[in-house]
Amino acid sequence: MSAAEGKAEGKVFLLLFAGQSNALGWGYKQYLLETNNPLAEPQEDVELYYSIAGEGYLPENQLIPLQPGTSHKLPKPGGHYPDLPEPVCRFGPELSMARTVKDRLADPDAKVAVVKFAHGGTSLYDRDDWRPDGTADSRGDGKLYQIFQATVRGAVKALEAKYPGREVVIMGMGWVQGPSDALEGKADEYEENLTRLVEDVRATYGEQVVFALSQVSPNQYAYSQNRSWVEQWEKVAAAQEAVAKALPDVAMISTAGDKYPVSATTSEGLFHFSTPGLLQIGQDLGNAIAEMSGQPLVDEALIEEDYTLRVTVPAEARQVRPGQSAPMASDGHVVLRVGGAEGDLFTKGSRVFTNRDFVLNGPLPQLEGLPFIRANIDRISFSVVAGGKLYALTPLRSSTSISQVSALEEAGFKPVAVEADQPLFGTNRGDRILVYEKVVKPGESYAFGKWTVLVGAMPEGQEVSVQKALLGSEEMLYNGIVLPATWPPTHYVASREVMPVPYLEQVPEVIPIDVGRQLFVDDFLIEQTDLSRTYHHPVKYEGNPVLKPETPFEIDPGNGLATAAPKSGGLWWDSEEQIFKMWYEAGWFGAIALATSRDGLHWERPQVEGAAQNRTPNEVTPAGLKPDSWNMIIDTWSGNPDERYKLFVRRPGGSWEINGLCYVSPDGVNWSEPSVSGPMGDRSSVFYNPFRQKWVFSIRSMYTGRSRHYWESDDFMTGNFWTWDETDFWKGRGWTPGEPVVWTAADKLDPEDPVLNYAPQLYNLDAVPYESLMLGLFQIWLGPHNNETNGVPKITELEFAYSRDGFHWDRPDRTPAIATARTPGAWDRGYLQSVGGVCVVVGDELWFYYGGSAGDESRPKDGLYANASTGLAVMRRDGFASMDASGEPGTLTTRPVVFSGSRLFVNADVAEGALRAEIRDADGNAIAPFTLDNCEPVTADSTLEEVRWSGAEDLSALAGSPVRIHFEVDGGALYAFWVSPDESGRSDGYVAAGGPGFTGPTDTVGRQQLKAAEVFVSAEADYSPGDNR
Repeated sequence: MSAAEGKAEGKVFLLLFAGQSNALGWGYKQYLLETNNPLAEPQEDVELYYSIAGEGYLPENQLIPLQPGTSHKLPKPGGHYPDLPEPVCRFGPELSMARTVKDRLADPDAKVAVVKFAHGGTSLYDRDDWRPDGTADSRGDGKLYQIFQATVRGAVKALEAKYPGREVVIMGMGWVQGPSDALEGKADEYEENLTRLVEDVRATYGEQVVFALSQVSPNQYAYSQNRSWVEQWEKVAAAQEAVAKALPDVAMISTAGDKYPVSATTSEGLFHFSTPGLLQIGQDLGNAIAEMSGQPLVDEALIEEDYTLRVTVPAEARQVRPGQSAPMASDGHVVLRVGGAEGDLFTKGSRVFTNRDFVLNGPLPQLEGLPFIRANIDRISFSVVAGGKLYALTPLRSSTSISQVSALEEAGFKPVAVEADQPLFGTNRGDRILVYEKVVKPGESYAFGKWTVLVGAMPEGQEVSVQKALLGSEEMLYNGIVLPATWPPTHYVASREVMPVPYLEQVPEVIPIDVGRQLFVDDFLIEQTDLSRTYHHPVKYEGNPVLKPETPFEIDPGNGLATAAPKSGGLWWDSEEQIFKMWYEAGWFGAIALATSRDGLHWERPQVEGAAQNRTPNEVTPAGLKPDSWNMIIDTWSGNPDERYKLFVRRPGGSWEINGLCYVSPDGVNWSEPSVSGPMGDRSSVFYNPFRQKWVFSIRSMYTGRSRHYWESDDFMTGNFWTWDETDFWKGRGWTPGEPVVWTAADKLDPEDPVLNYAPQLYNLDAVPYESLMLGLFQIWLGPHNNETNGVPKITELEFAYSRDGFHWDRPDRTPAIATARTPGAWDRGYLQSVGGVCVVVGDELWFYYGGSAGDESRPKDGLYANASTGLAVMRRDGFASMDASGEPGTLTTRPVVFSGSRLFVNADVAEGALRAEIRDADGNAIAPFTLDNCEPVTADSTLEEVRWSGAEDLSALAGSPVRIHFEVDGGALYAFWVSPDESGRSDGYVAAGGPGFTGPTDTVGRQQLKAAEVFVSAEADYSPGDNR
């Protein structure tokens, strides 16, 4: 592969195309068919290779003729063509761009191909999206940009295979993106980020690669009444123009004017270009790339076909022009001034009213996806800020006590010939609706009673957030899971029902597996298997406890309750100092204290110099603070040395109005002034989700007994404040913006303890990124209540939970991962506590530290908290679940996966058997030479073992192409698999709280970590499945 230089002979010119939703495209094939546009049919002389995460109309990640169908297939018809067959076939500017380049090349035999990867609602600044680092090393690039590069590699390999005598050269790149950076307030960074993208593309694919981009258009934001939002769009447009002027061989296409119409249908979003606009943009990009390429060209004026003029702009698609002060009818959404209301999208599952928990059963197709006003069910009064067509929904006349039919008709609203067959929400047939409409004008005022729902409008001041949702700002995660635009979910209410896990019900068609070891804790990765799954638990270390109360302050902090244990606290491997660090509670409600260890088993209390409080020599508590529960985190993700240590504290007290405090420190001793968070119950905690770069506050609430609310923030210190209504907090309902959302609790599958007989509660939730998922420890309370303990510790036990989207938890094993001893005299008789950081990786083991209490029955009132120590439990690395073959051999076939690495590794125990693997294509056919017959059997008990095939050096030929991995296991167990970029076996996944040999938060060293950990004493646990006692 090389840059586009020299003659066309013996070359395949490859065009790159990428961006966000307008790159995906809202062009309809139906338009092309109606106007006899030849682009409606496959272009046999131009190759197409594309990927949009397995959701396209056409087959992905393979060469096909250029044709429509490279955008998301709509689940049902929409837009200007409500009667289109399902699924709707759409396309983006790549169609006319590639066709134009092919037509402009003077050599009629020149081979042209285009590779496309795009995703809606994505930005250049976000590390989850397109953010480039400006170099050819992809490891520092944003996740979507890495997927784009993997797609390009797949296209190059496919072209080289199809045209073995030709060289694949990169001619140029088309880029259609920018609205998300404007919507998210990052316009000031856009010039720098776009410049870095161009530099990165050229560093990766050659300095002579030309670059053409489309400018964000005033047609896209002309209807907006939000001046600050418009200013952000204009800044992005100026940045795009500046980059085109500053860098060589960069062309910008201005998209102002009538040739670039945007859609007029609200279901498509008023800033998505319509079919004519997309065709024009593609043709302009194609001409720009051709003109800059240096190849012999046909004069543009001599091209017989103009693929844009065949499609006329429908009258209803004429957009608002700049200077038009009041949008009307279909020109834009209505903006209303209405108190206490929220804006949302009218989609299934959206909550209907602010003071009720009703959610939409399934909106009318004609209204689905429009913005709507969520207001009080009893009354809504409003004035019109920006006019247009407003829809009002109210019950049928038969429900006279709540129907607003008469009031709507008196106000001039006209009925629409639509009646819902089912209730708008719930099951009451009386809640079936009639739909009214009216073109409202600025300055008008209205008021309606119980109940009326307004659709096609958004509240004043919330235009940006609603428009972001309309833009399709769904977030695609590293594993192909796409989060909805409304995130975190706001529609959950208090319940003991089992938490749904959407990504297990709707698995991505192709799963990227570049991040981390792939674990078998659920069926996310599995398409077919006859292996049996066994869940495993850590085994307690025989030398427990590893830390117990010994210093005077730990033994008696003033209340006589001896403690040397974390309540979350924190335990992390410090890769800079090459030691383990544990922050624990010294004395009940006492000090935040530090312990260190070289081997993780023998702990010392270092003398801390310069601490604000010194009640015990190893204290690091900030000045003036008396802590209750707290988390200490070594932040290895953000890279800010001044904020390397992060402390989240909830002060003592039974009131629910106590706020948390957030501190940062460069050394864990000298703390900043605190940032005040929102209110919470005691035993709240915090953790970091690096998959989404979010700080997650795990907030104690009480809606089904002890339970959890959720709050996420980009920044630990500045995004951590929330409010809540105490009544809603207790009930777990009534969410409004600015409040945490209902998250998780114990549910009906959590068994009552047969002796204690209390309904289980979720006492605490700590979590940490481990390999390719979030690993959670649910602290489940089984009883008794505090005033019933008589000095015996209450029973809380720790259970594993797993999340692949960071919010929804799958809990397939409801038995304790670490259980209480329950016997008098045992150091961990009860009240087990998880540790912030959850676990560390030591060689081929995971070490889980936990707190436990022996209690003191001589103190019936508060002795349940006495004599708390810290212990350790150990399990195999990745050992949460194994897929086992006992007796007869068994097989497991993954769903389609895609990777950029080159070597397959497994964690397996097949010392008494064998494991082989086969790589299969999308149709299930074995890909030679990666067949079972060619596979060299794995016959070891190893947490890191490469799978090899005779006749093949590695898997690099399959990188970027969807494949299935088929395993055959005979007499053993498979725990995990992954595809590493090199022979070290590195997984590039997250390593929880770290461990000896790792240099950062992810596994970038592979086998080197195992060698580094050999100097540490193994806890030598016996991994008997299910034995956690």
